[in-house]
Amino acid sequence: MSNDYPGYGANDGPGPHSSGPYGQGEYNAGHHGSGQYGQGEYGAGPYGHGQPSRSQPIQGQPIPGQYGQPQYGGPAAGAPMPNGAAPMPSGSLRAGVPLRAPHPPEAYGAGSEVYWQADSNERNMGGVFYLVSAFLAGFIMPIIGLSMYKDSSPFVREHSRQLLNMWLTFFVLFIAYLVVWGTLVGIVAATAASEDAILWVGPPGAVLAYLFPLVVLIVQIVGCVKAFSGKGFHPWSIPFVRR
Repeated sequence: MSNDYPGYGANDGPGPHSSGPYGQGEYNAGHHGSGQYGQGEYGAGPYGHGQPSRSQPIQGQPIPGQYGQPQYGGPAAGAPMPNGAAPMPSGSLRAGVPLRAPHPPEAYGAGSEVYWQADSNERNMGGVFYLVSAFLAGFIMPIIGLSMYKDSSPFVREHSRQLLNMWLTFFVLFIAYLVVWGTLVGIVAATAASEDAILWVGPPGAVLAYLFPLVVLIVQIVGCVKAFSGKGFHPWSIPFVRR
């Protein structure tokens, strides 16, 4: 039986269901097979029944590292470095400032922040050391600062060194003053004709003795402001710790 509609027969011509150019070769393999819309596209490809490739992002999902998203597998900012790697050096160390003294004159006073280039962590730690030393820990705090930052921060190390020298100088001068004052009071008490003569030595000496801690407190407050500003500080002191 002949087909009046060419292209739709079983063997006559190229129809959409035959094996001709528009038969199974296009319909079966092309649309649902391994052709353009077959397994190549709807199978294991990006729109098929398989899972999407890991190298291709899912539609609507941000690409790692884009728009501030952290890169997958990398450390976050401020996190410890993996595999025991050394942490990022401090600002003053990156600037090439030597760890040990002596430092040049431009390391102290106005404009010294240009020399140190201390980062925010160094400035905060330097200022906190002065505050804790002034109101709580005394000379213990600069010793802790030297121990913690002796190899990592020239800025904090130098402030701790100056603070420790100030405390040691205060102790030496204060003890010397007490010795001199006590000796003077003893001499006056032994040689004076009346006990009233001691009043000329004792109370003024006691007032001067209270001035020592006040001077130390003022110096530490000035050093605290300098440290928070990123500047160096070099108060007068006996350089017991030179480096």
